[in-house]
Amino acid sequence: MTHDIRNVLFLCTGNVDRSRFAEALFRHASWTRRLGWVALSRGLAGDFRTLRPDGPLSPHAVTGLHRRGIAVPEPIRPPRAAHVHDLRSAHHIVAIDEHEHRPLIEARFPAHAHRVEYWDVPDIDHADPIETHARLADRVIELVERLEHLDGFTRRTAGQSVA
Repeated sequence: MTHDIRNVLFLCTGNVDRSRFAEALFRHASWTRRLGWVALSRGLAGDFRTLRPDGPLSPHAVTGLHRRGIAVPEPIRPPRAAHVHDLRSAHHIVAIDEHEHRPLIEARFPAHAHRVEYWDVPDIDHADPIETHARLADRVIELVERLEHLDGFTRRTAGQSVA
């Protein structure tokens, strides 16, 4: 494990389902593998109070995490809006659905749009939540494995001189 803690920022629309699910899953996988990365999540929409009447975290996200043996921290925090300092301080940024989120990022954070990795995981309002979370879980694990490989490569080559 590296000594430098780095973070990945997951972005979705309302910070009540997909980005929060990805954040919790990434944190769990990173901790289990001693990766040395943490996750944060934020939403790109304006007013979160009107997005979900059923609480600060989608019950589908809670169910999806419990199915994977991941506890949801209590108390459940409210959704958080993305701010420029979140993107500026992130070591890696993921927008969950390119079609939905690229226009929001380009409008609100144009200086950081080139740093964003865009996925293609639709909102649970447009797809089955179980399928959405399965697809998202696959992407999160792929990202963890990529970062793990990159960290291993960086540790192996640290201190070697270039000929």
